[in-house]
Amino acid sequence: MVCRGPCRFRQGMMGCLCMQASAPAGAGGDPTCTVCYHAFSFHDTPSLPTTAAALPSSGFDVVPQDESFATIARGASERNTVPLDILTYNEVAQYLCLEPRTTLLETVVARLERTGVVQLRGTPASGKTSVMDLLYHYLRLQGNQVHLLSRYPKGATKPWFDQLKELMPDAHTDVLCTPAYILFDEGQTSYADAIFWNEAIKGFVFACCYGSSADLGNDESALTPLTLPENCIVGLRPSAFVSVGMFFSQEEFMSWGMKKTTAISASISNEALDMLFKFSEGHIGLATALIENFLESHPSMVLDCKIIVRNGKEIQSASLEHFLFNRDGLVDVIRCCAAYRGFPHDTFQDPDARKVLIKAAIEGFAQLQDVNSEALRKCYVKGYLHAVVKDGSSMVYTYPTEVHRWFAAMTVVPQLTRPFPFESVRECVLTGLKSFCGNALRRESKTPEAAYGAELYRTIYKVTRARVIPTPEFSSKELGGQRIDFVIPEVHWGIELLRDGIQLQEHYDRFVGEGRYTSFSFKYCIVVDFRSSRPAKSFRKFNLPSRRVQTSYFVVFDPGFFTCVVLDNMLKDVVSEFALLS
Repeated sequence: MVCRGPCRFRQGMMGCLCMQASAPAGAGGDPTCTVCYHAFSFHDTPSLPTTAAALPSSGFDVVPQDESFATIARGASERNTVPLDILTYNEVAQYLCLEPRTTLLETVVARLERTGVVQLRGTPASGKTSVMDLLYHYLRLQGNQVHLLSRYPKGATKPWFDQLKELMPDAHTDVLCTPAYILFDEGQTSYADAIFWNEAIKGFVFACCYGSSADLGNDESALTPLTLPENCIVGLRPSAFVSVGMFFSQEEFMSWGMKKTTAISASISNEALDMLFKFSEGHIGLATALIENFLESHPSMVLDCKIIVRNGKEIQSASLEHFLFNRDGLVDVIRCCAAYRGFPHDTFQDPDARKVLIKAAIEGFAQLQDVNSEALRKCYVKGYLHAVVKDGSSMVYTYPTEVHRWFAAMTVVPQLTRPFPFESVRECVLTGLKSFCGNALRRESKTPEAAYGAELYRTIYKVTRARVIPTPEFSSKELGGQRIDFVIPEVHWGIELLRDGIQLQEHYDRFVGEGRYTSFSFKYCIVVDFRSSRPAKSFRKFNLPSRRVQTSYFVVFDPGFFTCVVLDNMLKDVVSEFALLS
């Protein structure tokens, strides 16, 4: 067999996952890779022939014996070749079919000038490689010396300093005094070289997985040899130290979405794109999979889109809602997309690790003191969970997005094989309300709308064993909009929230007649009105027959969020005053 390095075939935002090509020796010409079926010419630097009967589990197991900074940089630069007549950064981004992300790059470069090293950290398929490609050209077009390495060399015999001199042969006598930028994609592969991290980290950019898209397993090399300060780390979302994140901002996402749909002769409304942004939370790998499957993978959907475009109409959010809330269809879409690398696989059979994933799915996060530490580390190394600081102090491990959490619940949580635990939506909501936490409602960091919704979501998520799905509207933490807040697809229930009776009649009307929610196949729905004082009058309207609205509840809290009472639409006690959990 003849082997080559990683495949650099790209389609839009997504790149081929093949890390090492192979083909029969003596095939001649430009053979087809037996791993990804792309031509050998799409793959990086040739490696040595091997007679191994099977390919290694990742492209890092078999490498050229003389691999170094210079050889890998040459292969990575081929991936970034653009025509010589493209002279501006925006033209380069357009040529690469990538969103420019100028604000992110400006912040990274400014941070690099101040700190000397920047680590871009993200889960698999969160856009790290695309950002490194953009950063390479952004710096190059400003006249800088810049080198992009597709990974860190493994098995190199030369020390890092000699490799650096080979990479920059025209450098001064002291190569470290030469102004240059070095970008390491798959930077987590450098973690095993403790000498490099302790001696050389100075002015480099690393794109690293929270876990490892290269599947480093549970090797200690998957952990960094030193801890970087927070102001050197660009994570998934903006932080108190760095104003940007790897996930797309709403402005970036809307720009990308318009270009994406225009490229395939479709037209999509701003409202529908906004829904997709809130659903994916700016995770570009996930959003790409969703929009491509919505517009491309289903022939009937593509036909409908073309008819809409021909009639001068746009794809509206209503059709997108049904696509996003198709539970089985969404699971299948995720399993077939590149972003699946960052989702918990149902083949992940380690029992202790599965307990960690289940806890994080049901409760929203896991903490080191509450779970098996080795099992938590495995989930972190795999990239299924990532670490965030909660309430300014404690470290917790969570799923990157609510979709990741929901997917884990659908595929990993074993309790989903049991019958649904409630016979009515009323019983379900009341059970959730009885588990409300007063401290969560008192937090100043959240608006009342966001606090009420987040707490009901937390409690219903737990009591239904993860069966509830928040709509994109809820994920924006703004209630009272145009989409129902929670959906429980298994039993066709919907839950609508509002505060202090604002637009109560309007919310009810959405479920009847030609109201917006009548397009959904809800069997029963409930309207929950969270209040800081008792309603002044009853609402008899809710006693009228409706095949959709089962009832309404008024949930009245005392001023300090210590107690609560639940009333029906006639202002009769459903649940007498009870103390909230602390």
